[in-house]
Amino acid sequence: MDTPALISIERIVTDFLFGYKKGTDDYPLYLRHACFAFQDFNLYDGEILQTAKVTINPLLKCIELPDDCQKVIDLVTPVKGGWWSFTQKDNIVNTTTTVGGVETRDSAQGEGVVIDVDRVVSYGAKGAYNKFRCTIDMAARRIYVDNVYDVSDYIVLMYVSSGINANGETKVPSFIIPMIDMYLLEKETYWIPELARERQMRHQDYWQEKMKVRNLINAMSKDQWLDIFASGYTQTPQR
Repeated sequence: MDTPALISIERIVTDFLFGYKKGTDDYPLYLRHACFAFQDFNLYDGEILQTAKVTINPLLKCIELPDDCQKVIDLVTPVKGGWWSFTQKDNIVNTTTTVGGVETRDSAQGEGVVIDVDRVVSYGAKGAYNKFRCTIDMAARRIYVDNVYDVSDYIVLMYVSSGINANGETKVPSFIIPMIDMYLLEKETYWIPELARERQMRHQDYWQEKMKVRNLINAMSKDQWLDIFASGYTQTPQR
C-alpha cells in the first residue's frame, strides 16, 4: 500500500526532528514554524480553496466573512449548471446607518442603492457588463452585494484560509514535506547562533523546494494543453 497523500503536521515535525538528529525539547518551536510554512503555502501557492454556502442579509445586502477567511478568491452563484462570478465594484457604497439601535442601509445616503446607469445596447455597445456585483470590505469582514434579486437562495464564497485546524489535526499534502523541512532548517538559524552563517544557503535550499512545489501545482497534462489548443480552432478562417 502506498503512503497517504495527507500527513499530519505534527507527524512531519516529529519526522523532521528524527531525520536531522535533533532532540524533542524544541518540538513546540519547530511546530510553530511548520504551521507558518503551511499557511504561507496556502496563501501564495496552494490550490486548497474553502467553499461555503452563504446567505445574504436582506436588510444590509451583505454577507459576513467566515472567521477563517484570509483571502477572498471569488463570490459566485449557480447559473445553468455552472458558477457565475460576481464582478468586484469598489464604488459600491459600503457604509451603514444605525436607526433606533438597529443597523440598516439608508437609501437617502446612497446605501443599498443599485448602481446601474444607462447603458448603450445597440450597435457599438460595450460588453463585460455583469448584473451581479460586489465590493469586499475586509475591515468590516463583509462583502456588500448589488442587484442580487435574481440569485438563488444562496451564493457561494470561495476563499483561502490558513489551513491550520485549531480544534483538531491539521493534514498537510505530503509533497510539500521537503519544502517544510527546508523552511525549518532556515528558521533555526535565527536561534542557533553557530548556524547564522548558513542562513543564506539554507534560504536558497528552501526556495528551490518551493519552486518545485509551484511547478508541480501549475503544470498541465498533455490533454489539458490539447484542450486549450482545440478551443481556439474554428472550421472557417478567422480574420
